[in-house]
Amino acid sequence: MINYAITFKSEEKKKKSQNKKSKKIFIQEKFFDFEIFFSSLKNNYLLIESFSVKCDKNKD
Repeated sequence: MINYAITFKSEEKKKKSQNKKSKKIFIQEKFFDFEIFFSSLKNNYLLIESFSVKCDKNKD
């Protein structure tokens, strides 16, 4: 009975640590997705801005 309780607790600890790791990985992946999204927005904004500057120069 004691061995069962010890193994049960160790299994429980393993599951908790795995859950923490999976949550951490999930958060890292989501953060990475947001980084990509915002960097693409920034790049698009810079492209649009540079294009508008070129258009303004051509108007003169």
